[in-house]
Amino acid sequence: MSWGGVPSPAAPPSSLRRRTPFGRLAAALLLATLLGACAAVPLLWQRWLAPPWGEVTAQTAPGCDLQRSACRATFEDGSALELALAPRPVPSNQPIALRLRPLGFEPRTVSVDLNGETMNMGPNHVDLAPGPDGRWIGSTSLTACITGRMAWILVVRAPVGGGERVARFRFETGG
Repeated sequence: MSWGGVPSPAAPPSSLRRRTPFGRLAAALLLATLLGACAAVPLLWQRWLAPPWGEVTAQTAPGCDLQRSACRATFEDGSALELALAPRPVPSNQPIALRLRPLGFEPRTVSVDLNGETMNMGPNHVDLAPGPDGRWIGSTSLTACITGRMAWILVVRAPVGGGERVARFRFETGG
């Protein structure tokens, strides 16, 4: 049949229209890959890609004393950070081991900043390293205070999901 004097193209032979098992397999693999990628996006977004939307601060347990034992700071969702310092009592001008255990979440990284509560003692920033059993470990030392007694604030920062978990621990040294 022709339209306006132009002949219509011939239909392709039936051998070219037939689908092969390889074509079906390739289509199934492509579909499975696309579905897997769609399922992975929320997980990757929460763990690695989400922008920092804000800081979530934990409440430290009342009566907690890092000079005597590990302390726990709990977030509103029930997750927590448990921090231990060694040796005890915590000395000045000597190495101090930091051991942190996140409970109920997995941070991408963990860092610690130490400073005097009422006196700036200079920068003391430590990036903790992943350790066994989901713990994070590192070491630092405290600057000696000429007054003898010193109140310290140890701030833990743990980025996770679209924000950062922050816990502040207070302890005293000396006198």
